[in-house]
Amino acid sequence: MQRKLFIEGKNQRTRAYFGWQDKDTAFYGVKMGYKNAADKLVDDAIESGLTGAISTLDTFIFPICFLYRNSIEVSLKGIYMRYCGGLLKGGHDLVLLWNNLYNEVILNIQDDKFLDEVKKYKKKFVLYSFNDIDYGEIRALFNEFNQINDQKADVFRYLLDKNGELYFTDNKFIDYPNLKETMDYIYKALDYIYTVVDEYLSS
Repeated sequence: MQRKLFIEGKNQRTRAYFGWQDKDTAFYGVKMGYKNAADKLVDDAIESGLTGAISTLDTFIFPICFLYRNSIEVSLKGIYMRYCGGLLKGGHDLVLLWNNLYNEVILNIQDDKFLDEVKKYKKKFVLYSFNDIDYGEIRALFNEFNQINDQKADVFRYLLDKNGELYFTDNKFIDYPNLKETMDYIYKALDYIYTVVDEYLSS
């Protein structure tokens, strides 16, 4: 019998199910999968590092950063999809995606004209505050990816550019606890924005 990678399996506790999402929730499973997988890898890396397994610390960082970075990208695109029903322009550049999302969605959902329209069909209207979100700080965090030339989301995928040159040519260190904490900060803001958009658009 020839082996196959993708079989249905019989044990419901050992198989994945996908295809459950519709267009509005298409990005949700991907976003959560990337984010939760990265969180678990961070925990595993730290645990291994505390036992002296330095190689785990130094190799898990690539899939971790890749997963976190792509989860952010999908989060931004998910917010836009929920608001506009289309794809957010900007390719893989987090700063460009954030700028476009900010101008086309975030500013609009705080505009009086938009809110007046929402009030017409919401039985119980709640005005949400965005005072706790530091847009400049979030943009600066996204810009850190651009500063390592990751506008195309391939730095942590390959480590080599199309010319075969290394992206990183000197020693660098990344603190895992700070990375996870800062990513949580970003996700909290993005999840809040998505929740507000979804609430305003729901009848």
